[in-house]
Amino acid sequence: VRDTSGRIIDFEYRSFNRMAEEITGRKAADVVGRRMLELFPGIAASGVFDRWVELVETGVPVRFQDRYQ
Repeated sequence: VRDTSGRIIDFEYRSFNRMAEEITGRKAADVVGRRMLELFPGIAASGVFDRWVELVETGVPVRFQDRYQ
């Protein structure tokens, strides 16, 4: 999702696999079609959102680990 200047401001889930369901405790039916920051607002402060933006903007694969509680 981009703003009027073309800057990425969010992501919309188009799919959500079983592993993502297990990690987040959310079902795909409750996630697909919704926005990342709406569902997981803490992702911006953790820096994970910026890594996703970097991937989209550069096309260069990004590797990282993050803890989920």
